[in-house]
Amino acid sequence: MDPWERHDVLAGVVLSDLQPSAMLTGPTAAYLLGLPRPKVPPGQIFVRGVPRGAYGDDVKVLGGAAPMTIRDGVRMADPAVVVADCARCLSARDSLAIADAATHQRMCGVDDLADVAESFHGRHGVRRVAWLAENVDPAAESPGETWTCIVLTMLGYAPTSQVVVRDAGRTARVDFLLEDGRTIVEFDGLIKYQTSAATEVNSEKDRQAWLESLGYVVVRVLWKHLADPETLAARLARLGAVPTGKPMVLPAGWHLVDPVRDRHLG
Repeated sequence: MDPWERHDVLAGVVLSDLQPSAMLTGPTAAYLLGLPRPKVPPGQIFVRGVPRGAYGDDVKVLGGAAPMTIRDGVRMADPAVVVADCARCLSARDSLAIADAATHQRMCGVDDLADVAESFHGRHGVRRVAWLAENVDPAAESPGETWTCIVLTMLGYAPTSQVVVRDAGRTARVDFLLEDGRTIVEFDGLIKYQTSAATEVNSEKDRQAWLESLGYVVVRVLWKHLADPETLAARLARLGAVPTGKPMVLPAGWHLVDPVRDRHLG
């Protein structure tokens, strides 16, 4: 059994042992909902609806009862609560990737996250939940886009996601357009090139050439570039991009990525 299979089986066992009031939440529920998961599963199963106590090292109770739903026969907290609980125990990047995906897939809305943040007033991690509600982007289509937006915003830029460029009957949708109106930033995970024909690569090159012919500057970023924001900032500066906003700051004590090991999400 691989680590993720073990995690999912253990989630079912824990839920069965703690019935009838327990419900899955946080990262455990998010991953079972098909939201972005890291390469390495968490070491605990996250639940709500049972008293805090000694349930073993495999179980973490995040709170009391909450609005509940049943997905594929599994009791779990309402998606907005699940996402909010992720912010309380995951890094900023990982929890925002989950929030972006959940809102993009319409499991919950931005207003739902804001309401949960308000209901968490006075609880541990409430500032993280509020930050999540303020920064979630339902237009983001991948964890890579989420992280790209975080890095750009922390560098002081104000990117707009999923902008459609039109000219002479041709259109292209770009990942981000910076506030200067000329700098396009595209996250390139290279995944699409692993199984595609050379014609797709040529199509991408043709698309970029067309955008550049319109006066845009196209900047492609990879995972490795996002891990080195200072170099990316210097690269953008050389191309003439100037940040105009106040760099985004995380709530005190919260890490951008896992402080132990950086785990790309899928």
